[in-house]
Amino acid sequence: MSEVQLRQLLKDEIGLLPGLMENCFSMKVDKAYFKWKYLDNPAGNFIGFGAFFENKLVGFYGVIPERYQINNSEVIIFQSGDTMTHSTQRRKGLFEKLATLCYNYVREHHQLAVIGFGGDKSTPGLVKMGWCHIADVKYFFIHALHCKWINNFTTEDRNFNIVEKTDIHVILDIQKNFGFKKI
Repeated sequence: MSEVQLRQLLKDEIGLLPGLMENCFSMKVDKAYFKWKYLDNPAGNFIGFGAFFENKLVGFYGVIPERYQINNSEVIIFQSGDTMTHSTQRRKGLFEKLATLCYNYVREHHQLAVIGFGGDKSTPGLVKMGWCHIADVKYFFIHALHCKWINNFTTEDRNFNIVEKTDIHVILDIQKNFGFKKI
């Protein structure tokens, strides 16, 4: 019986991620999506670790560098990225193992500073690993066609704003108290 192998995912292996994304989230994306997200990032390349079973990618955890301004100095803070475990490999502790490998790597090569906007499934795992849950951030997406429709109105015709105000004060307080802003 084969064992799961854990190792850093190489840049030229991002083509393995679309299949795992489809299995985990029923989302069809192509390699270009991950190239844009992980390699074309102006702050640098992703750092990610994969779990391989019988030479197939069955788990992934990665972080994406972002530039922030803190006390007038630019610093890199990593954002927790896609967390994916193949449906045949769940409940085996792969998420925690991959995340730990990733954080140890970041700690060795950079300042360990990671933020995240976890979903319903990943947030409990992050909290279990010692993350601090500050706030729930609500989000929504507007389809591109709706954006075009909204933009067809002139400024005078717009008597609405699309804004989610729930808990926004928490985010603003965090930014003010920690003195950072994304650049």
